[in-house]
Amino acid sequence: MKYVAFVDILGFKEKINRQGHEESIEFLKKFSSNLYNQWRKSEFSKNGNIGGYIFSDSIIIYTNNANPESLKNLLDYLRAIFPKVFLENGVLLRAGIAKGNFENIVLPELKNLEKGLLIGKAFIEAYLLEGQNKGAHIQISGTVKDDIKEYFSDDFEIIERHNSEIYLVRWANKKFLFEDENLKKFVDLANKSGWDTHFYETLHLFLTGEKNSQVIFEKIYDYLKINSEKFDYNDIDRYLLNALNEKIDLNFRKMFLKYLRKSIEKNKKS
Repeated sequence: MKYVAFVDILGFKEKINRQGHEESIEFLKKFSSNLYNQWRKSEFSKNGNIGGYIFSDSIIIYTNNANPESLKNLLDYLRAIFPKVFLENGVLLRAGIAKGNFENIVLPELKNLEKGLLIGKAFIEAYLLEGQNKGAHIQISGTVKDDIKEYFSDDFEIIERHNSEIYLVRWANKKFLFEDENLKKFVDLANKSGWDTHFYETLHLFLTGEKNSQVIFEKIYDYLKINSEKFDYNDIDRYLLNALNEKIDLNFRKMFLKYLRKSIEKNKKS
């Protein structure tokens, strides 16, 4: 038994389409360098229980056993690289983690043709979990959730979505958005994408269980209004309208509607 994480860059294809070939190569070099530097900082290069691959915009990280320490190392690494690549590379990641059988089968190579196989139910489950994510989430299987709660529940906060078997490990919260210019960076990234669904789902992760979460929505609105070179309602309209898309979790939409109601009542009184 092993733990396997499949990690992907959100909106990678759109980013590459916006950039030229050379710019895309430079981006991937910097992105890979960030992953490697954190890997070295975590001393995974000396840890025989952790292995990994980078394929373009995808990362596969696996353990060689199912020991609690290996799972903690894996989770610590993911919680470190998620904010790191957001702040330094301007992209969001999403991941799926599963537990089960996994093998890296090394095959004989032909000249100029590298061959290898990644196989096992854990790899497939991690890949499918990552694909279920609409936001920058670390989504875990039920088995991994049980292991985290058994071994180190105080070290990792697990968010369980209502009426579903979706379990997420929190990597950032409202406090993270208020640090430095993190919220500004997040809004700029979302605005460039036209406020895709995954930005709201990511906000949902940040704000779940937080008090006075509506203040973030207000600050996003103010930023869109104040920082436009020319006041353009299109940016604000996209932000408000897309937040109510039916593809987004109902609980987030309710959170957003609460913010809108309070804003209306506030304007009535003023």
